[in-house]
Amino acid sequence: MEPKLFRSSCLLFVLFVAPALANGQNYSIRDLGQGFYPEAVNDLAQVAGWRTLGFSDRAFLVSWGANIEIPLIGGYRNYAYGINNRGEVVGISDSGVVNPQAFIYRRGIATMLPLGTIYSKAVDINDRGEIVGQLFAPHPGTTGMFRAFLYSDGVTTVIPYLGEGQNDATGINASGAVVGYSSLGGVSSPHAFLYQNGLLTDLGALGTGQASRANEINDAGQIVGWSHITFQSVTPYHAFLYECGAMQDLGSIGADRSEALSVNNLGQVVGRAEGFSIGTHAFVYENGHVVDLNSIIPDLRGWELLSATDINNHGQIVGLGRHDGNLHGYLLLPERSVAELIEHLIEVTGTFAEDEPSVSGLIAKLSTARDSFARDSSKAGCNQIRAYVHLLDSRNRPILAPHIDYFVETAREITQRAACP
Repeated sequence: MEPKLFRSSCLLFVLFVAPALANGQNYSIRDLGQGFYPEAVNDLAQVAGWRTLGFSDRAFLVSWGANIEIPLIGGYRNYAYGINNRGEVVGISDSGVVNPQAFIYRRGIATMLPLGTIYSKAVDINDRGEIVGQLFAPHPGTTGMFRAFLYSDGVTTVIPYLGEGQNDATGINASGAVVGYSSLGGVSSPHAFLYQNGLLTDLGALGTGQASRANEINDAGQIVGWSHITFQSVTPYHAFLYECGAMQDLGSIGADRSEALSVNNLGQVVGRAEGFSIGTHAFVYENGHVVDLNSIIPDLRGWELLSATDINNHGQIVGLGRHDGNLHGYLLLPERSVAELIEHLIEVTGTFAEDEPSVSGLIAKLSTARDSFARDSSKAGCNQIRAYVHLLDSRNRPILAPHIDYFVETAREITQRAACP
């Protein structure tokens, strides 16, 4: 039976058209640092990932100009894979003594998830705090199997597999629908799956392909991943978009292999393509077209974008690139209007309200500026943005201190875009 999620998403999808990403869009590239591997970005442009430090790897949260190292939990390396709009980060921590364990990082503290297993990893989290990943679970006749899990309200659900063997959960949307991949039993190749409301659905594969994997699902129920395209032991694989009960081949921008890694609520898809002709390049897909991300940015400033690992609902993209011969993480920011920039500052500033009540004055300045620009009163709007910057500089706010430069830079972008005198 076709899940209701897809029937409703097909009806809604024709009503919403994503803003043009590929043509005529200006971007700015923010360097997230050499050796940083971004995995996820939330709607507030906070980035979760990991960084190579000497002989170890460490999980990081890049939050509005601040590089926050996520504490180790009795180990020597950790990795961050997912982040929600509350700034909660999930990943895996490895002690080097016992098996790796899933963790959650919130409000400056990292804790192990209470999954009660010898191995676990967490890869995605939604705004309700529901977490998915993989754990080692008991299995009849064996010492155990690697199984997909959903952790919600303190309860761990081991997700059924499509056949016999193991499975892995890779993404979750706002309503708790989970995607991943599962063995079919025996020596069969794995297939992408959807797990929703207790029901497991095999998403199949492209053409005569035997294997597929789902990586992410958006709130409209659109699913992306990769699939083999022919029945061969060694075969090319292509990125897919699954919607309305059908798997669509997104192609590979002239390469042999491609993989879709993320899809936002506008239906914009990002990923990577690999082949002899192009090496490895990041791609973006929207409105029926897949393009090399490197080909649509007027000034790459020495960057080659190798992969795009996530895209948020504002079209902001994170991934891995090569800059001056070295691997760097990047954050790609579409050009934003004055109104969009102000709304972003209001959202970001508001996240500190619980710990720093005085930010209400900052939010008031931004709100007045927004209303002034909306009334075409540019002079008043510019004055309020300047007042916002003055308030940032005039008070001792230790909680905001690591982010001040980001706030000031964004405010400066507003005054430039508004042509403030």
